[in-house]
Amino acid sequence: AVAKLLTSFTNSISVTTAGDIVGASGTAAATAHQSGDFQITSDGASPANLTSTFTPNGGSPQAGSPGTISFPSGTNTTLIPGVTLTGAAAPGGATSVLHLAVATEGIAQSINDYLKQALGLTGLFKSRSDSTGTQVTTINHEIDAFQKRLDSERQALERKFLAMERALGLLQQQSAGLTNQLNALSNQQNSSH
Repeated sequence: AVAKLLTSFTNSISVTTAGDIVGASGTAAATAHQSGDFQITSDGASPANLTSTFTPNGGSPQAGSPGTISFPSGTNTTLIPGVTLTGAAAPGGATSVLHLAVATEGIAQSINDYLKQALGLTGLFKSRSDSTGTQVTTINHEIDAFQKRLDSERQALERKFLAMERALGLLQQQSAGLTNQLNALSNQQNSSH
């Protein structure tokens, strides 16, 4: 009883729009345990080529597998795994819609479905990972821009420092020249006395 509580899963399927499919029975196995609608299109041939698309409530259409059905009143058990589909009395090429309603879902199945959704391509962890990746990229761009400003400021300061060193060297040359001239004048005055 505990195992059934944890893992049970039941659903029911019914034809809401009859086309080339007029009956459905069984328990659908491949719907990720979601309620929704199967749209089954037929090419109208005999046997008819069928394709199914499952659209979960509030979700995006999911392509299914192809199959065939014979007329009159043939059956197909492969188009929707776990469900037996019954064909119309004659092919018409009409689209059928079947509604799938999830009746019960065990705790383990609910957790499994939640984890598949959370860990999937559009799940919580993927979107958080993408968001973090975007933030890292933004920060890296900011660091690059700051580094460029820093490099530019450093180059400007180096140019100013080199200009100051040249000016200081020129001043030192002028000072040395003036000192030499003063010494020469002083020597001339001493020798004339």
